[in-house]
Amino acid sequence: MLLVVTNKSDLACDYLILRLKERGIRFVRLNTEDFGRAFQIDISFDGGSKCRLTVKDGQTFSGEEITGVYFRQPRAPNVPDGTADTDRLFVRRELKETLRGLWRLIDTRKWLNHPRDLWLASNKLEQLAVAGRLGFRIPETCVSMSATRVRAS
Repeated sequence: MLLVVTNKSDLACDYLILRLKERGIRFVRLNTEDFGRAFQIDISFDGGSKCRLTVKDGQTFSGEEITGVYFRQPRAPNVPDGTADTDRLFVRRELKETLRGLWRLIDTRKWLNHPRDLWLASNKLEQLAVAGRLGFRIPETCVSMSATRVRAS
C-alpha cells in the first residue's frame, strides 16, 4: 500500500491519486493539515517492534503493509475546534510530533523524499558547508543581522 502524505490543495497529488485508482493500486492519502480533525492516527505496538495504524474511516493497517511513501508539501496540522486557547500551542506541537514519530517508524528505504532528507537539504548554510567540504567552489557568503557586516562583505 502506498502512503501519500500531502495537503488537500495539492493538485499534483490529486492527479497521482487518479492514476493510482485507474491502476488499482492501494493507497491512503494523508492531508496533514487535517490530522486531528478529519482523521486520526492510532499507533500501537504489540510488545515488539511492529505497529498498527488506524486512519481515515477506520482503515487499519500495519506498518509492514506500507510499500512506499510519497511525501509532498505537507502542512502543519490544524488544531481541532473547541481546543482551549491556553492549550492550542501544546496541541499543535503534539500533533506535529505524532506525525514526525510516524515518519520515523517507516523504513527509510520506502520513501520518495524522506522528510529528514528534505529538512537537511532545505538548510542553505549547511548546503554551502557541505559543498565546500566536497571541493565545490562556493560564492562568498554572509548571513548576518548586521547591515554594517552585510555591506562590508
